[in-house]
Amino acid sequence: MESQRLSTQSETAAECRTLDNLLYLLSCEWHIPQEKMAGRRSSMLQQLRTMGERRLRDAVQKCIAGKTSDFCPSTSVIASFAPDAISINDLRQQQHEEELNRLRPIRKSNPDDFFGEADVVCMMRLLKERKDKGLPRLSHDQVIAEVLAIRHACQEKAR
Repeated sequence: MESQRLSTQSETAAECRTLDNLLYLLSCEWHIPQEKMAGRRSSMLQQLRTMGERRLRDAVQKCIAGKTSDFCPSTSVIASFAPDAISINDLRQQQHEEELNRLRPIRKSNPDDFFGEADVVCMMRLLKERKDKGLPRLSHDQVIAEVLAIRHACQEKAR
């Protein structure tokens, strides 16, 4: 493996680890001649930088799972197993949805730990009223304390 690392000096430490892992997975399934390893590593590095670690790792795993030959596939064949790329906006939306799904049960069981839309509206009104009256600005902690006090007063009033 040390000779493989020396083949491309421009790899970052993370890229080096990723390539080591992926090439190890491939070499466990197929024999890759040592003299071809440097070229394989170089082309895998290009794929890694083009596709990203997650997509390349998925492609290698799918390629291994769908093994149809006794010979190691080329990097272009491996790349054909990669899942479709998604746009940055789609990825952000997906991550946002995952975060909301993760937080919903926590928010439901601990509502006082999170600000809701009504709390934000309350905070904006509070700050606007203080500004209109010429009162000094509140610190972050003071604003949160005021909003929580108003929230609890509204909850008591509703009971």
